[in-house]
Amino acid sequence: MLKGIDVSEHQGTIDWNQVKGNIDFAILRAGYGNNNIDKQFIRNICECNRLGIPVGIYWFSYAYNCDMARNEANFAIQAIKNYKIDLPIFFDFEYDSVNYANKCRVAVNQRLATDMVKAFCKRIKELGYKPGNYSNQDFILNKFYNNELTQYPLWYAYYNQNKNRDCMIWQYSENGRVPGINTDSVDMNYCYTDLGEIKPVVNFNAKALWEISIQGDEVKALQEELNRQCGANLKVDGLFGEDTLNACITIYPGAKGNITRLIQQRLINRGYNLNPYGADGDFGDTTVKAVKRLQDCFNLIQDGIIGKNTWKALYGLNQGSF
Repeated sequence: MLKGIDVSEHQGTIDWNQVKGNIDFAILRAGYGNNNIDKQFIRNICECNRLGIPVGIYWFSYAYNCDMARNEANFAIQAIKNYKIDLPIFFDFEYDSVNYANKCRVAVNQRLATDMVKAFCKRIKELGYKPGNYSNQDFILNKFYNNELTQYPLWYAYYNQNKNRDCMIWQYSENGRVPGINTDSVDMNYCYTDLGEIKPVVNFNAKALWEISIQGDEVKALQEELNRQCGANLKVDGLFGEDTLNACITIYPGAKGNITRLIQQRLINRGYNLNPYGADGDFGDTTVKAVKRLQDCFNLIQDGIIGKNTWKALYGLNQGSF
């Protein structure tokens, strides 16, 4: 039995050098909802990879239909595919997920909730990774048709002295304390599978990874700006593919304007801190430092310049994608 934790930006800046001696693995929140990257994710996974701490991933869902769940799987793989992953990628659908759906006037019944788990997990598997499902006693009994989900490893939240069902990982407490983490509450876990027996990459699918593109307003705004400033004549479809990449111009420190502002917003959404200036459209020292940190994580030359490979890293694409 292995001892681990799961963490997100809510645990702040973690001293992973201290943490390493107290755990066997960590599960990291990569992000949530419509491609919101956890603000500590890049630092957390870079530190875990550096120190050789085995990691799993979870994506907190705000999906209220199967297409949204499938897109969340795409976002999760975009976030992780340049890093070493040792455990499954877990779909995390909880009470806040249900409440959000209700606010959007969607009632999540067992059929819909189960189908969204399947949609997420199927897409993760299509992309070559091993999927899993995070759940608790109430959801297993009342929110999911659990007999349809037994093919996916279960990460089970049950805060009692003894677990009451089989699972790969048991989240047994939400009030742990771990040296190197300054918050009073850390989720604690046991893993009942030898990490050497887990194969998180099931069947690497380069073609499917090629087809993953950032979708949404961020890319549409960039495409519109490239059309306006550069006459790129791009289709404004929200897909960061080869045409959009080729239209991206090199952006140097000192640049000002809307393209810089869009780059800054993307950095913020990927978890890089640009305080106190934020997305102000001014490519100053704070932005340069954030770009260099991004480049370091992707093993690029740390020059602070937004060239082709840095555009790829910024939008979650492998350097060899195109």
